[in-house]
Amino acid sequence: MIDSLTELQNRRSFNEYLRRSILKSRRRAEPLALIMIDIDFFKNYNDFYGHKRGDECLINVASALNRCCRHDTDMVARYGGEEFAIILLNSSIAEALHIAETVRRSVSNLAISHEASKIAKHITLSIGVFSAIPSSDNHNNDWYITESDRRLYNAKQAGRDCCFWE
Repeated sequence: MIDSLTELQNRRSFNEYLRRSILKSRRRAEPLALIMIDIDFFKNYNDFYGHKRGDECLINVASALNRCCRHDTDMVARYGGEEFAIILLNSSIAEALHIAETVRRSVSNLAISHEASKIAKHITLSIGVFSAIPSSDNHNNDWYITESDRRLYNAKQAGRDCCFWE
């Protein structure tokens, strides 16, 4: 249930927590937010600095993400490779965007050198943010992941190093 490198929750744990969170949010008629995060040009980072430095970068980013969470019910997970996810219970889009922007700035402030990036000289993040009150059986893990991932894609299309919520 724990990613051995970053010590965050792993994908399996994430999937189960998201499923339970959707059910809880549906019962309570409260918004549930999912933030998807990708380290920009991470393949270039690994190619330029090597995998050992890549692992150190992932550990530092994971730690920064954890520090940005507000509540015990917030979950940060390593979604896969250089991708992370944050689940926020009872969080509107405005609240989720605030956390996402805090995450983006926190990682930027780490000033982890990234000479192989096409947009900055340090590690940056692209972030997709989605929040909704789940109301039907169609509002499941796949729906939340698809919606937040679409916004992550839009952040990359918008030039990276940004949060996208539309």
